[in-house]
Amino acid sequence: MSGRRVLLICFGFVAVLGGLGGWWMVSERPRTGPYLDVLALDGEYAVAIRHERTHDRAYVELFGTHEGLRWQALVPRYRVPDGALGVAASAHAVTVRFPRDGRTQIFGFATATAQKLGTVSLGLDLAKEPDGQTPAELATLPADDQSFEFIQPDDGPTRVYQLTVLQGRIGWERDLPAAGVGSAWITRDRLVVEQPASTTSIDRATGVAWTLDASRSCTVDAADGAPGVVLLAQPGALVVVGLDDGAATERIALRDGDEFAGLCGRRGDRLVALMEYQGAPELWLWRTGERPTAIPLGSGSVIGFDATPATRVGAPGSLPLAGALDPVVPILVRDRMRDDGAAHLVAVDLDRGAIAWTSTPRAAMIGATLVRSRDTVLIRAGDDLVALDPATRATRAIAVPGTRPLRPHHVAHGAVWLVGDDGLTSLDAATLEVRGRFRKGPVPSQDGDAISRLGLGTSP
Repeated sequence: MSGRRVLLICFGFVAVLGGLGGWWMVSERPRTGPYLDVLALDGEYAVAIRHERTHDRAYVELFGTHEGLRWQALVPRYRVPDGALGVAASAHAVTVRFPRDGRTQIFGFATATAQKLGTVSLGLDLAKEPDGQTPAELATLPADDQSFEFIQPDDGPTRVYQLTVLQGRIGWERDLPAAGVGSAWITRDRLVVEQPASTTSIDRATGVAWTLDASRSCTVDAADGAPGVVLLAQPGALVVVGLDDGAATERIALRDGDEFAGLCGRRGDRLVALMEYQGAPELWLWRTGERPTAIPLGSGSVIGFDATPATRVGAPGSLPLAGALDPVVPILVRDRMRDDGAAHLVAVDLDRGAIAWTSTPRAAMIGATLVRSRDTVLIRAGDDLVALDPATRATRAIAVPGTRPLRPHHVAHGAVWLVGDDGLTSLDAATLEVRGRFRKGPVPSQDGDAISRLGLGTSP
């Protein structure tokens, strides 16, 4: 064989290998997928999660309203329950959780630069599970410079960890009395977790806790000199206990047919609770030591309450202070007397103790989500997004087809973020005007028929 022929064969091998290497590089290159969720921060910034298709990983992206994409980082994957969150953020660090090698791991990134700060693993004393002990209800509850991370072993109780976001340090861990979480609230000093038969209040700093039996519960933070309390549904009574110590301060006897709906709040010096009496919803208002005044809300069942705290699981609402109520509170009620099961809003003036207005029942309101943003209640029903001022009943509406359902963590400091497959859009929550559109964010359109379609015009 001649030397020239040998050279040609060698060049051929090199060309083939180069082509295979190029093909491998192209096929292994990360490919962006749809956006999964967003955590609104201070009104100007948001942390978004986006699927990466090539290796089923996820992108973490920080956006600013005025500067667009600030940075992007990769994490091995992103898996949380539907509607739950796996991200926390502070001014200095962003954390993202994911299942890996049978456990839940958390990556930390510097907020300013995306520099990786470290890794935290949860449940090291537990047997490995394919889902990393991910709970069915929730994953991460962000709270300022802390996050509360939940895991759920297959054969044990739910466990919660307190994580300092900047240092990536576990402050404490606690096994709850049972498996499963119904609701959770974060107050200034406490984390309160409702489970199927009990409620536990945990000191955010120390992890010291108390637990009491209850079929349902609801938490109201301290405000204006009034102490924080937890309302507990116990046999024959609605019991009010101290948020910090669990000591009973009031016991309200229930009538036959009374049932606590698990939603509550405070307006001034009066507590507020949503109840059902013989299947019909009522709103209770009372001062300590007084018998509650019951305001009937019609025939139906409560399916939405704008005043639930932002960290409540499975119920809409967004408030910076757990349980703090505005003067007029809209409540979404499904009408049992109608064949189509239509739903409508009943707005209660808490200062007068009377119904302020009601909307017209509409089938389109079934499944609507209510989220509070300052003086505005955002209503997401189907493809419609409505900004409602409960006091004046002024409304604005846009169409937002193809976007993810509205969640409380999409709203912060007067801004609401829409999540589409290919991008994000930031809106002013009160006016619904676009503040910024990023990547190929969804483009809202004016929808003059939404107010009528949702029955939010003049009361019948």
